Amino acid sequence: MTVWFSVDAYDELDINLPFQEAQDIILTGNITGVQFPNLTSVDIFNVQTVASLDCDSVRDTIMTATNTTEYNVHCGTSSLGSHFDLNLGATVAFVVVVGAFVGLA
Repeated sequence: MTVWFSVDAYDELDINLPFQEAQDIILTGNITGVQFPNLTSVDIFNVQTVASLDCDSVRDTIMTATNTTEYNVHCGTSSLGSHFDLNLGATVAFVVVVGAFVGLA
């Protein structure tokens, strides 16, 4: 199974999901917290937030839990201004692909 998970939050959003594995996790916008307590495998993990977030802790936690290199785990903060005050909600994209192999005789 392959999972791509992407969130673009306008309102403050604390992410806490039970994923065990994912190909890509991309979190952007007003992310105030990140927790994936069951995560054991991820190819790319990226957080870009306008909120105050302890990115060192996020990176260390994800790299330790998934045995992923620093090259594949990114976290950054910036203050992009007031357009996040518009209360527009959040956009979430979640894709799951399940591969099946069928043998032809």
